Amino acid sequence: MPFGVRELKEQASAIVDASVWISALLPQDVHHSVSRTWRRARIADGGTFTLPWLILPEVAGAVARRTGQALLGDQAVATILAAQHAASFPLKGVDTALAERLGLSLVTWDNEQVTRTGDRIRVLRPAI
Repeated sequence: MPFGVRELKEQASAIVDASVWISALLPQDVHHSVSRTWRRARIADGGTFTLPWLILPEVAGAVARRTGQALLGDQAVATILAAQHAASFPLKGVDTALAERLGLSLVTWDNEQVTRTGDRIRVLRPAI
């Protein structure tokens, strides 16, 4: 399910789950370049994100685990909060349920989320 920046412009917002933020923040992640470029382009184009409120502990834990450094997990959360403040995108409830309720697409690298949603919501992957 490739998903480019152009296609997302048609929507006012999209749910972006932790897997996209984690890959954008960790240079060693296989999706780092695409996630980072996609996120930056989306912000530059005035696009908005709706983030699940659970994204903060999810990202902190994943970054700390993958790097072995708790401080980097804290810095990742600070990065998201700084971006959230600068771009004014809301932090809201759990991603799949939120996407379904708001009728928005879910943007994720998480294969489990892709397979679990069925056709209730549109699940997409960042692409440049």
